[in-house]
Amino acid sequence: MRWATHDRTRLERSAEARGRPDTSPCPWRRPAPLLLLGLLLALGLPGAAGSVSVAEEYELKAAFLYQFTKYVNWPDAATGPVSICVLGEDPFGSTLDETLANKTAKGQPIVARRIRSAGAVASCRILFVSRSEQPRLDATLAALHGQATLTVSDMVGFPSQGGMIHLKVVDDRIKLEINPDNAERAGLKIRSELLRLAELVRN
Repeated sequence: MRWATHDRTRLERSAEARGRPDTSPCPWRRPAPLLLLGLLLALGLPGAAGSVSVAEEYELKAAFLYQFTKYVNWPDAATGPVSICVLGEDPFGSTLDETLANKTAKGQPIVARRIRSAGAVASCRILFVSRSEQPRLDATLAALHGQATLTVSDMVGFPSQGGMIHLKVVDDRIKLEINPDNAERAGLKIRSELLRLAELVRN
C-alpha cells in the first residue's frame, strides 16, 4: 500500500516543474520541517512488505538527506552550493538530483555530487557512504578527520564504526541511528529535535 504523502510530493514536484505553485488549500501542502521529518519516519515505505523496490527505498532516503540540512549546524557558514555527496556505487540514480532540485539550505543552493574517494570530500557538507565502501570504511572515515562533514550510510553498525547517521529499514520503515559523539568530534551540532526522533549510539 502506497503512502499518500509520497503521491502528494510527486504532485508538488510536477507543479513546480511547470513553473506554477501548488495553490491547493489542503492542510498537508506545506508541513513544518520537523513534522515532515516525523512523517517520513512514521510512514511505511511504498509497496507491500517484501516488494519494495530499490528505487522507492532510496527516494525516501534522498528525502532524509535533504531534511538533515535543516537539523545540523556546521561550524562555518556556507558561502557557495551546499554539496550532498555520494561515495562509492550510487544507489540513488537520478532520485537524489530530483529531490534536491531548486532546494536551498541556509540560503544556499543544494547540489548532488558523486565522488570516487574520500580525498574528494573537502567541499561536502553531507557524505552518503555507499555499502560498496564497507571494505574501505575505516580508511574513508580516517580521511575525514578534521573535516566538518556529516557522514550518513545504510551500512549495518555504521554509527558504532565511526559514522554519524545510519538509515536502516525496519518493518518497511526508515529508522534513524545517530552517534552525536562522532558528530561533535567533527565540529557538528545535531539539533535536539532530530536526536529525539532517533536511537542514539554512544561511544
